[in-house]
Amino acid sequence: MKINSIEYKFQTSGLFSGHPQLIVDCAFDNANASQDIKDPTDLTKVVYKDAIKKCNKKLLQAVSFQGGEPLLQIDSLKALLKPKKDPILIKTNGSLPNHLLEIVEQIDFVELVYHPGFDEAFLESISVAQFVGQSAVVYPFQTLDREEVTRMTQLISSISIDIPFIVQPQMKYTSKHTSPDSDIVKCFNYARQNLSNVRVVPELKNLFQGIVI
Repeated sequence: MKINSIEYKFQTSGLFSGHPQLIVDCAFDNANASQDIKDPTDLTKVVYKDAIKKCNKKLLQAVSFQGGEPLLQIDSLKALLKPKKDPILIKTNGSLPNHLLEIVEQIDFVELVYHPGFDEAFLESISVAQFVGQSAVVYPFQTLDREEVTRMTQLISSISIDIPFIVQPQMKYTSKHTSPDSDIVKCFNYARQNLSNVRVVPELKNLFQGIVI
């Protein structure tokens, strides 16, 4: 599997923000190709197992495959997950629901991180995620777009109003019209009109920059 890095550190976003995880930063991103690293490294099964052994198993909350889009390398991912011994989290943009379906029995958590342009596939992925132990939708929030938030949460509510929905303000937040705090509250309230389980969890990437456990 091609990766950018593999590190035991605090999770900086989503459902398990702040938890110690072995984070596999997968290469290749079909939502933002500009973020691809030119010279990714190979994650072999031997290297993967060795990285897990070095973690403090009493503290390790999960192994998180993120990136990048981990499902772009579905065959390599499936090979790494066999046999599965540790809790597995997949962070995906929801563009590849069929690939997600292939591994639902091998993973414990899935976070669907919203990116514009994948709405139909994203909705399918939400349906598939209901077969995983715990799932959530993450909405990276930079500028307020009431129409987008309303449309997206209405789509999610067509599956279930109880799906956890995380409004995730970015550290570099800007708004042309109102203060960041008021826009975050508005985004939360718009989402709550359609869903019952909405929370705000800021992205902590800048705060935890360079911290490795």
